[in-house]
Amino acid sequence: MIGMELVKDRASKEPAGDEAAELVKRCCENGLIVIRCGPYHNVIRILVPFVITDDQLEEGFAILEDRLKEIA
Repeated sequence: MIGMELVKDRASKEPAGDEAAELVKRCCENGLIVIRCGPYHNVIRILVPFVITDDQLEEGFAILEDRLKEIA
């Protein structure tokens, strides 16, 4: 499991819960299932199966990267 916390500002570390919700939605629309968690719902949780291929892993990370760029 990998967790990635989204914040609006690195200095203040204000939670970015709305952005996390949008990221989950956009990832799902593009075939990648991620969930959000944490007390402020601003942590993206990624669960990667042990049997994933390198190509599948690269595709999933590419989807995640592109969607992060969209909401940034």
